[in-house]
Amino acid sequence: MDDLLRRELRALITQADGFDQSWSITQEHPVEERCLMFFDMNPRSVKGLERAAQLLGMSNGVISKWRSLLQGCDAIGLGLSKSLKSVRLYAQFWDQQIERVLSENLDPFALYLGVKSLPDGSLRQDTYRCEPLLARTVYWPEIEKACAKFSMNITDLETAMSALNDENGVWTRIDNSGRDSWLLTVRKAEPEPALVAQALSSFKGHSPDMLAFCTRAPMLHIAAGEDPVKGDFISFYFEAEADDIIEFLEL
Repeated sequence: MDDLLRRELRALITQADGFDQSWSITQEHPVEERCLMFFDMNPRSVKGLERAAQLLGMSNGVISKWRSLLQGCDAIGLGLSKSLKSVRLYAQFWDQQIERVLSENLDPFALYLGVKSLPDGSLRQDTYRCEPLLARTVYWPEIEKACAKFSMNITDLETAMSALNDENGVWTRIDNSGRDSWLLTVRKAEPEPALVAQALSSFKGHSPDMLAFCTRAPMLHIAAGEDPVKGDFISFYFEAEADDIIEFLEL
């Protein structure tokens, strides 16, 4: 990492409104460690994310595509893998989602939009389509199916997620070509870190770093699906602090 990029990332971390760290596990490939920093929507943050993305090798075309998605969003984000080979830009529309639910509009809605620059220079765009107030009984079989593929003890996960219900779980399907995946936000259910750690300790292919981190950090999301390159995957996301991201990116 060159000094200019290091300074830019440090500056973004001091400005960010929140962070997460995540681990994505597959059957055959190494664990992918990632981080996300997010910002309330404002022109300064947009410029900062653009500069960082350019320094990280994202093409101007992909960045322009991201800019075209920002109308009406309330927050933006930059996602990075530890290797810095995976760079993603996001837009969040949570405020619009709340307004829709309060007006009793429960139709699926694009809660997050993301763009990723692929190694061949092409663009992948992800649409995280939320199904508001979806009953837990509808989506929980998807959780069980994903966990079974990685020999995870579903009983321990059910214990950790005992407070998850129809109102505090946020279920999204992720639309993009060639990929079938979902994201479940569990943050508002406030799962107990010790119980989450117990559940993840049974997980085939778990990362020791992930287990150590999750004992002290609240879980935010679970995601899983099938990728045409990586195959089956499952990912776990946890709340992080600025110091965690500085250490993670070795800044």
